[in-house]
This record gives sequence, structure tokens and C-alpha cells, in this order.
Amino acid sequence: MRYHRACHKNYIATVTNQLRSKSKARFVRSASWRQLEDLVSSKIEREKGSYTVSDLLGLYNKLRRDNREDETSRKAFVYRLKREFKGRLSFHQASDPSHGEIVTSSNAVLTDLVTDTSVLTNTSSLLSEVDTASSCDEEIPFNSVTQSNQYQLNQAAISLRLYIDQTKKVEIPWPPTADNLNAEACVEFVPPPLFNFLAMTTGHADVVCDWNTYYNLDASVRLKILSLAQDIVQLSSKGAAVTPKSLAIGLTVRHMTGSKLLAKLIHGFGHSCSYDSIIRLETALALKQAANTAFRENSLDEEEEEAGGDEDDEDEENE
Repeated sequence: MRYHRACHKNYIATVTNQLRSKSKARFVRSASWRQLEDLVSSKIEREKGSYTVSDLLGLYNKLRRDNREDETSRKAFVYRLKREFKGRLSFHQASDPSHGEIVTSSNAVLTDLVTDTSVLTNTSSLLSEVDTASSCDEEIPFNSVTQSNQYQLNQAAISLRLYIDQTKKVEIPWPPTADNLNAEACVEFVPPPLFNFLAMTTGHADVVCDWNTYYNLDASVRLKILSLAQDIVQLSSKGAAVTPKSLAIGLTVRHMTGSKLLAKLIHGFGHSCSYDSIIRLETALALKQAANTAFRENSLDEEEEEAGGDEDDEDEENE
């Protein structure tokens, strides 16, 4: 039995999408991988250290165990290492088969690295650094910020505030329609720096290369980031800014429950507009609907009158 090409593609679409989603999830940057990236960048790229793939794999699996993650295989680890550090790391085969591949910086001077394994750096220093960092993270309280970090945080907050203030120029059409309250309309109220900052802060983005564009995220995560950003925009305006999220949630709660108390409660948490704004929106939508209905009725009456006039003219001509 043979399927038509398009039919077969639709038939296996579900399985294909599942496999693609699993492969994408496999390369999500976890906390363990971010720690490994920092160590590789510091010890191999900057300090020109040399390590075997086996040592790096052992270090990575130790990090995964500490973070309560499943261990990874050698094949998957080497593939990802070459993929993520493409052009930055070099892989060489040592003369001693027991050492396997050796990883160095692409800018390092090789000399007799492939034949002389005495130049390999001891991984015990890396393990000690990881243990020291993890122990320090447990001892340092969350409210302890260094002087240099305070300066960086202040500069970041000031920069974001300037971008958020620009959203005051954006106005939503009144009364808004469904097209003005969807996810795409929310983007107009969220500046890219705020969106990317929240994506990095929540761990859904690592390094943003272009802060003038929105970081590419899954649809569900993107919607949550847009939701958080709209709350920040509304809070910064002291409730003056009306966002698509605040109108949509307020109107939905009003229609589904009719509870004034619930609408005020959600507004108090900053997730929707005020109850008075909801009433004004309902009134504006009702007036717009009534105007459209009256316009259609007038148009029908005019068409009927024109049709009746044409019939009278025809009757007169026939007479």
C-alpha cells in the first residue's frame, strides 16, 4: 500500500512534530550547561587550558547530578559541545588512545599537544571551583549585592525605565475590537528591551544578540512574558496606561461572572483595568454595535426604496 506524498506527510505529522519538539528540548540551556559554558570560556578559551572530552563529560554529569538532572551520553555531549562552541574550540586526537580526544581553544598554539599529553590541565581545579561556587551560593544571602553589581543594576533599571516611558505614546483604539486585544496587539505595548530582559531574568534566554528585536521564544512562554511586561507598563503609568491584557481580562471577568467585587480584586493585583473602565468599554461597544445596526437598517431601507422606484418606472414605461 502506497500513500500519496502529501497524504503521507499529513499522516506522520503528529509523530514528526513530537520528534522535533523532543530534539529542541534536548538542547535547552539548563543551569548545568550554563555553568559548563562559563568554565569552558574561562579555562579553555581565555586561559588556553587543555582537557580531554572524558574529563569534561565527567564534570558536566557531576553538574547535572548536583542540579538533579539526568546524565547525558558521550555522543550527545560531544555533538552539543561542537555545535555550541563551533569555531571557538578545537578537537584533537591524542597519541595515547586512553586519553581520547583533547579539547583546546581554536586560538591556542598546538605544539606537540597531539603527541604529548603532559600538557593536559588537571580537572581537579575545575571541580574545586564548581564546589566552591556552589558552597558560596548557599552561604551568600539573596539580599547581598556588591558595589559593582549595584551600579550595573541601577544602570539597567534606568535604561529600562526610559524604554517603558516610550509606551505612553501608544494608544489603543477606542472602542477596541478583538483585533486590538490579541497577542499581536500586545507587542505594541512592550518594548523589545523589556521583553528580552524578562526573558533572560526568568531563564528563558541566555544571551540576547539584538536588543532591538524580540527574542525568539515558544508561543506559550512568549505570551507569559508579554503578560508580565504589560503589568509592568501599567504599573509604571500608575494605571493610566490601558493595555490589551488589562482590557481583555477585565471584560472577560465581567461577562463570565458579572461580579463587581471579583473585577475590583483582580484590578487591585494589577492584572486588569478598573471596573469603571470596563463599564465604559461595554457602553462604547454597545453604542458602536447600535450604530452599525442602524446603518445597516438604513442601507436596507434605501435599497428597498430604490428597488421600488425602479419597479414603478418599469410599470409606467409598460403602460
